[in-house]
Amino acid sequence: MQRRQLTKPNRISVPAMSIAWLVFCPQAPAEIAEEKIQFFRSKIEPVLRQECYRCHSPEAKEVKGEFLLHNRESLSKGGPSGKAIVPGKVGDSLLISALKHVDLEMPPKKRLSDTIVADFERWIEM
Repeated sequence: MQRRQLTKPNRISVPAMSIAWLVFCPQAPAEIAEEKIQFFRSKIEPVLRQECYRCHSPEAKEVKGEFLLHNRESLSKGGPSGKAIVPGKVGDSLLISALKHVDLEMPPKKRLSDTIVADFERWIEM
């Protein structure tokens, strides 16, 4: 069996590398987006529905704190105290300090588990 020697190094073009990344990457961009949506639907939305919407949604008898959190725009806008979430910046997101009962106490009558708070932190980081 003869060995073939390469005289030039193999070079892969940038477009070919991009295609290879999309094909072989374990999580291509569409899958990452879907993962984030599933994370929100499975971890965040149920907590918002169970613990928050009765006071902070359009269906509430009386919206508390002039703050709605039923959609992305409302969460970003926040209320009189400021922005509820700042995407990618957990420390600047008032929602986290409220869930931790630091400045505000949400929900007011009980503190959510550390696991749930960690899920909200991860969601904001995403």
